[in-house]
This record gives sequence, structure tokens and C-alpha cells, in this order.
Amino acid sequence: MRSEHEKMIVETILNFYNYDYDLLFEFLDDNACWYGPKQGQYILGKQNLQRALNWSRKLLTFEVEDISTKIVCYEPNMFTCLAEYKLRVNHIDGTQKKYHQHVVASVRRFRDMDGKIYWRSPFVHVSNLVLSDDDREFAIKQEQNYPTLTEERRLAFRGAEHSTVYIRENAIKYISGGKGVKAYIHTHNEVYLVNMLLKDIETMLPDNFCRCQSSYIININRVVSINRQRILLNDKTEIPVSSKRYADIKKYIDEYLAK
Repeated sequence: MRSEHEKMIVETILNFYNYDYDLLFEFLDDNACWYGPKQGQYILGKQNLQRALNWSRKLLTFEVEDISTKIVCYEPNMFTCLAEYKLRVNHIDGTQKKYHQHVVASVRRFRDMDGKIYWRSPFVHVSNLVLSDDDREFAIKQEQNYPTLTEERRLAFRGAEHSTVYIRENAIKYISGGKGVKAYIHTHNEVYLVNMLLKDIETMLPDNFCRCQSSYIININRVVSINRQRILLNDKTEIPVSSKRYADIKKYIDEYLAK
């Protein structure tokens, strides 16, 4: 039977090959180092990995089979897990290839100011057994020049009972307006109630956020598609679009993603 640590690794791998990266980004440390799957490919910093994944073409589908896990090193505040599996890669021309892959992840335990324990990985290595000159073979586009990034910026919001809520910028999927001076910030696994108007939140957000309707602000990096009725996010959430501002909203999203 798999331990909770091993289950966390397996769920992260399965989501990754379904192009669902929320759990991966929650799992990675801000300064994590990601090696592979190509020879000599590494990406330093979670934000750089997010950019690489956002730029990938997502032309392939993947099937993970016969996944096995093993804790190869364990200490009270740290463990290293080895996961081995067979990977079927389905190409757009109908062909299919099968590879033997492995992932090694080192994971550390942290404790926040409220005493809550959470786990983050500073190092992930994906095996280099899949070798090709075609970047479309891989879930990550090969890039050579990724600078080191420091910790991802957090945004501070006014919470209930005079509290302050700190949320990582890229953890935010969208923000919805509530009644009165209230808004809801939606992340992968939490919804935070803050005592702020959407117009005030809008002024503090970077340019990858867009007010797409009077009651909604979206993170453009989460957008999969847009039409005149709704915006589809990468977790299948549908957000309404202002019909009067549709052309301007689409232009803004297109221009941001083209950078």
C-alpha cells in the first residue's frame, strides 16, 4: 500500500501528463530545480517552469501505465521518492510510442506561521530515456536560457477581522465579486474571502490579470479558450464575458499571450 507521500507524487505525475499543472505548482518550491526529460535540459525556478509549460504546444496526449513508487530516503523533515512507469505518447499523426520513464523527487517539510505543515519539492528529475530532436515529444518545450528566479511574489489582501491574506500571484485562478465589500479569490484548492472591492483588487494586480466581466477577474495564464459567452480555464471552469467588451478583452488576452 502506498504511503500518503507516494500518493502525492503519483497524483502530481498523472495530473502533469493531463496538462493539469495546478498540483505540480503547489508541490514545487519557488526555487525548485527541474531536470529533464532531455539530455542537459534543466529549468531553475518555479516561475520559469510555469512559463515553459505555458509555451508548450500541447499537441500530444499521454497515457501512464504500471506506475510504481518507492521511498528511497526518509527523514522526519525530508524524503526522496522514486516513481517508475511506462509512458505512451500519442502523436497527432496517429502513431504511438512507448517509453520507460522514472521521476526522482526530493521533498521537504515546512511549517507556516499558524503551525500548519506542508511539503514542497526543491528538486525533480525526469529520466532522460526519451531522446528526440522533436520538441513535440515532450510535455516541456526545450529552452536554453532560463535565469534563476527568486521567490515568487505574493499579493497581500485585506481579510476578515482585520487579518491580511497572502497568496502567491500565480496560484490565483480567478477572483469573483461578492455582496458588498467582499470578493472571493479562487486558487487550485482554496477559496479565500477578502474584504475588498473588485475595483480595488484590480489596481494591485499585474498585467496577466484581466477584468472580463463586472463580477470577475481572471488570470490570463489559466485561459484555454474564449468566445462571446464565456472564457474556459484550464481546470474547466467557465467564466462569463462582458458582451460589450468582448473584442477589447480578447485583444488584451491575445496581446498578453503573444509576448
